[in-house]
Amino acid sequence: MRDVRRWFTASICIERGKRVEALWEEDLNWYTATVEKDFQNGTVQIRWDDPDGWPVSSICDLEDLRVLRLSYKPGDLVVALFEEDYEWYNATVVQDKGGSFVVLWDDPDGGPELAV
Repeated sequence: MRDVRRWFTASICIERGKRVEALWEEDLNWYTATVEKDFQNGTVQIRWDDPDGWPVSSICDLEDLRVLRLSYKPGDLVVALFEEDYEWYNATVVQDKGGSFVVLWDDPDGGPELAV
């Protein structure tokens, strides 16, 4: 597994300065940003890292955010890259192997249930 990043908003406090990826509705891609303000109503104001000519800040729904985490432990929910098709899928961390992680895919769809 080359890149396993942790994104999860349901149980994590979204606060000013939190690093996130946010969904840009114009092209439906995810881009890195920083939370500027939590409106306490299910939306936050974020500042894009690289607005590339678009607005510097946007208001986003919490469901359109993925919180970036730098460490993982067994039981963490992640979105992980499946190297056979280079697509991202939901998984759960099973083991930390010191720089890489064993994950259990939520829906292996006939493929291997675990991957490193």
